[in-house]
This record gives sequence, structure tokens and C-alpha cells, in this order.
Amino acid sequence: MNKALFYMFFKIGLFTLGGGPAMIPLVQKELVDDRKLISGSDFLDLVAFASGLPGAIIVNLSIFIGNRLNGVKGALVSAAGAVLPAYLSMIALATVFTSISNSKLVQAAFLGIRPTIIVLIATSVYNIARYSEYDRQGKCFALFALLALLVLDISAVLVIISAGFVGAVFYGWKGLKNAD
Repeated sequence: MNKALFYMFFKIGLFTLGGGPAMIPLVQKELVDDRKLISGSDFLDLVAFASGLPGAIIVNLSIFIGNRLNGVKGALVSAAGAVLPAYLSMIALATVFTSISNSKLVQAAFLGIRPTIIVLIATSVYNIARYSEYDRQGKCFALFALLALLVLDISAVLVIISAGFVGAVFYGWKGLKNAD
């Protein structure tokens, strides 16, 4: 299992540009849709939890998934698989970046990559929403969070903390069994 976890996260890290949010749909496809190692709702919970912690979301997510599937060893090999491609890429690119950064071809390639990253992140949002089971109040939380972020320009950290607090109070008062 550990070899499979390392390989899955290494492959995802190796072929994904755009960081953690762009990796989420690939992790979901690999572990939820194709291999069915975790459920869609469990994946959503893990993404939500990983997003709320400091650090790179893909590293947090790989640790949670690895731990869930194979304990501490699974967490370590999953994290190593997720981090190693970026580490190796950064070493390689750092040695040649100054000599290629002014290249018109490299600049043109990045202009082509940027819109693709946006699509990967949008796909991630769609796939996460697809597995979400919101009640009416949850939909209101999502709408208020969106408005707070886009219209009021409130810090994402403050929005997450506030949503957690309000959710704990509301659903704690209402009862968790009614939240499903």
C-alpha cells in the first residue's frame, strides 16, 4: 500500500502545475473515482480540513489520506510523494531559470499554462461541490462566505474561522444529526 500511495502522489505532483488547488481534482479522480479508496464525502471533509490548516494544501491532504489508508507510514510516504516532484523541479529550474526566464518561448508557454490552471481550480471547485451534501443553512453559509470573500474582501482565514465558529454554534444548537 505504501508504494502505491507514494506513486499516486508522486505522479500527481509530477504532472500538475498550479499548486495544491490544481491537484485536488487529480487526487479526487485517482483516490475517489478510479480506485475508490475513500468516499466522496470523506474526501470533501479531508479537503476542508486540509484547507483550514497552515501549509500547502496538497501536503496536508496527502498526510491525511495516507494516514487514513495506512497509518503513520502511509502519511509519510504520501507526503514524500506529493513533495518530491516539486522539490526536484525547483532544484532543476533554479539552476536554469535566470538563463531561460527572458526567453519568448518560455514566456509564451506560461501564457498558455495560466488559463489551464484556472480551469483545474474551477474543476476542483465543481467536483468538491458535487460531493457536498448541504442543507439550506449550509448553502447560506457558502453564499455568505462567497460574498465575504469577493464583495467585502474579508480575509479567507477570517472567513474560515468565522464559518467554523458559526457552524459549531448553529449545528451544535440544532443537533448534528439534523445537519446531514
